[in-house]
Amino acid sequence: MRVRGDAVTALYLAGASKELPLCETLRDRLTAAGHTVTRNWMADVRANEHRPDSDISKAERAAFARADLEGVAACNVFWLVTPEGSSIGAWVELGYALRRAEESKFNPVIVVSGPWRSIFGDLADYAFATHEDAFTFLCGEITGEARQ
Repeated sequence: MRVRGDAVTALYLAGASKELPLCETLRDRLTAAGHTVTRNWMADVRANEHRPDSDISKAERAAFARADLEGVAACNVFWLVTPEGSSIGAWVELGYALRRAEESKFNPVIVVSGPWRSIFGDLADYAFATHEDAFTFLCGEITGEARQ
């Protein structure tokens, strides 16, 4: 399987909204390196940062969640920037990506970076101690075999 090379990689970057500057920096660097980010959830967080989640309507929150899952479904590489603090959404997205990968046997390739936080991160195809190591890896050529 080849997900880099001549084709642009469709990548979903999952992370904690409380770590927005880190996620935005990585998103911008990925885009500059030629990746297509399948969902810019960070823009929604920025647009609503003045509003507590409880002030966002249920319909809006549901629309954000559906759009996030659509972004995961559209990617061929899923990268979880492991949250240092609490985050629910990033872990839900990882679960969705893991299930999708299990069903397809090919995509997405799942990458996790940062400190170990969960047994579910151990199901990733690639794990890196630092986000920078994962970024360097993703900006090179990714090759591998289908899951067995």
